[in-house]
Amino acid sequence: MVEKREPKKGQGVPKETLEQNSIGDLQAILTERLPEGHWAKLPEELDERGFFEASMQQQVRILAAASVALLGPRNDRAELIPALAVSPMEKVRGVAAFAVPLAYPGDLEAQLAGLRFTGALPGTWPRELSATVLHNLIIELGVASVLHLVQDWTLDPEPAVRRLVVESYRPRGVMLAHISELKQDPEPLRRILEPLLDDGSDYVRKSVANNINDVSHDNPEVALAWAKEWLAPDATPERQWILSRALRTLVNQGNPVALQILGYTSASDLELIWHDTIPKEVEINQLLTFDFDILNPTDAEAFVILLLTMDAPGKGMARRTSRYQIWKGKIGASGSRKVRKKIHFVDKSTQAKEPGIYRLIVTLNGENLGEREMSFWR
Repeated sequence: MVEKREPKKGQGVPKETLEQNSIGDLQAILTERLPEGHWAKLPEELDERGFFEASMQQQVRILAAASVALLGPRNDRAELIPALAVSPMEKVRGVAAFAVPLAYPGDLEAQLAGLRFTGALPGTWPRELSATVLHNLIIELGVASVLHLVQDWTLDPEPAVRRLVVESYRPRGVMLAHISELKQDPEPLRRILEPLLDDGSDYVRKSVANNINDVSHDNPEVALAWAKEWLAPDATPERQWILSRALRTLVNQGNPVALQILGYTSASDLELIWHDTIPKEVEINQLLTFDFDILNPTDAEAFVILLLTMDAPGKGMARRTSRYQIWKGKIGASGSRKVRKKIHFVDKSTQAKEPGIYRLIVTLNGENLGEREMSFWR
């Protein structure tokens, strides 16, 4: 019997709508903190600016711009930032980040001080939007123009501030324009990454690892050279974790240097048994079960990563590739490990599964050790 399961669908990050929005919360805090502003006109001002038709991030920009426009003659723009920062509504606190460049136009040092403040506010919205504003400033003004002013943020006692500078300087970022200057030459990043390799905050370490992983996409030789240099025998557990996560893309690609740096056992010293549990034809929402035995016949502990690549039909003649980590861990000398993994064959929210032949390729420590095919038809 085919095992199937309907996909779980979360709400995601909602846009502002007529029925559900933060306009009332914004009005409330501004009326309380800056009572001379024309806050009763906020809905009208937003409507004129096409608020509900805008993209999610653009909506926050519009909220900030509308707030500046309605301040009133006796209020200073800079007063907006502390007023928004004390809102109990996380999204309203996020508006403070986009208010920073509006409060200090042309004053880079004041903008950076404002972003250092908003980037440490509680909540995902203010922190991520502060990183967005700083990221865009770096693109606009150039890497070096900003770097010497924010480098000491890596010494800040607040983890959110340390993360802010690292996240803002990611060459690729998340849903942001790429920093072409850093994709061509990532060397300036050393100045903010090296001081944080042993950071005690998981929040910061994740950002450092993601930054180096960005580098590995465009400059794999640089990321590998850094890892070799930084991963000394006495490296702290924090540094080991960062560099293991930082090289994940190269490991998934089977890069032999990355695997060697991280201490993975040579695949030629291991054995893999792939049990035949994959159907010849698959249905949408089906749970595919993968069963393996990994054998370590050597007299030393083995460090192992088992990956699955799904080479799938795309539009026309194109193909799509998805990778799944089946298992990662250690197997004792002369030991073995049974591995079972279920993968949900579902339509993605932005990309439906295309009919055709799907190739399944299993990779053990960088070497392809098995391949199967299955077909899918609507």
